[in-house]
Amino acid sequence: MKDQTPDVAPDATTPAPDPTPEPVTGTDADPDMDELLRQAEQRGYLRGRNEAIERLMAAPSMWQPASGTSAAPEEPVPTILQNIRPCIWD
Repeated sequence: MKDQTPDVAPDATTPAPDPTPEPVTGTDADPDMDELLRQAEQRGYLRGRNEAIERLMAAPSMWQPASGTSAAPEEPVPTILQNIRPCIWD
C-alpha cells in the first residue's frame, strides 16, 4: 500500500483553503416564508396550550383542599359536617 501523503511539502505561498462555505444561490435554497410563518404559529399555539395545561394540572382538583393558607381563621365545624362523603347528587 502506498503512502497517501504528498511527496512535496506545501509552500508558504500556497493559499490555505477557505473554511467558510460559499453561499448557495438559487430558488431551491431560498426558504419558503409562508411555511416558516406557519411553523412558527404552530409552535406558538402548542406552547400556549401546553402552558395552559400545566397551570390546570398545578391547580387543586375539585376534591382536593386548596394548598394556600387562608388569611381568615377557621371557624369550628360541627362534627357532623367534618366527614361529608360525596354522593351521587353532588
